[in-house]
Amino acid sequence: MPTAHCDCQSHILSCPSLLSAVLCPYKINSSPLTTDRAKIQKQYAAIFFFVSAQLSSIQMYLQRRNRHLVKQEDAVVIAIHILGKLLGFTSERAWHRFVTGNLFTNSSFLERSRYNRRCRALRFAIKWIRHELAKRGQH
Repeated sequence: MPTAHCDCQSHILSCPSLLSAVLCPYKINSSPLTTDRAKIQKQYAAIFFFVSAQLSSIQMYLQRRNRHLVKQEDAVVIAIHILGKLLGFTSERAWHRFVTGNLFTNSSFLERSRYNRRCRALRFAIKWIRHELAKRGQH
């Protein structure tokens, strides 16, 4: 999980062009999928900061139980899901394999079935955050 300073987070969120450059560099390249681990981690960090900021405003509407027992925070699951959609993955299996091989290499990520179940449970939040990204012209 990214652990950046608060000023970095507010700078990324306050500057739409910077957020756009971090989130969508693959639109400039000819290949839609990048395997550059540093670039993917940078994209993930930007999405994670955006999701964390947005999730706090809708957390009460999610009505999630046992949040204190989860292995991964909701913000991590949502950020990973959105990154997969932005990178063009259509297969849940292929995306989970890519994430565990490139972002969470120390096996600290959810199992595939649990990740997919959490994504389905968080679909309202995912749709809302994707809508917020679209409103900002980032998606």
